[in-house]
Amino acid sequence: MKENGKILYWAPSVLAILFIAFLSLFSLDVFEAGQGLGEMLLGFLIHNIPSIIISLLLIVAWRNDLFGAIAFSVVGLAFIILLLVNTKEVGETWLMVLIRSLPITGFALVVALLFFLNWQKRRQS
Repeated sequence: MKENGKILYWAPSVLAILFIAFLSLFSLDVFEAGQGLGEMLLGFLIHNIPSIIISLLLIVAWRNDLFGAIAFSVVGLAFIILLLVNTKEVGETWLMVLIRSLPITGFALVVALLFFLNWQKRRQS
């Protein structure tokens, strides 16, 4: 039983770090030939704003599991809302938007669920 507790304790944080790394991969597209170093670094910083924000949320969530559950739920739902708002411009159905958002939204919601389960387990102890 102790091993399950350790896994539940570390799983949301480790998955959140993997989630941040996954989001950061999208910022690598700013490095292309023909641009100056300053332009590339500024673009890299701008593309990493979501990763920076989620990293700050993770720092707080590391000590407060309920905050982590709420914060990562908000991140996942905000991404869905942002995609749905842009759906009218692209001409996709809401179902296609939900399917397309699963890799990011699903990751965030799984992390939120794990933070919630960890909070519930600690509360019962």
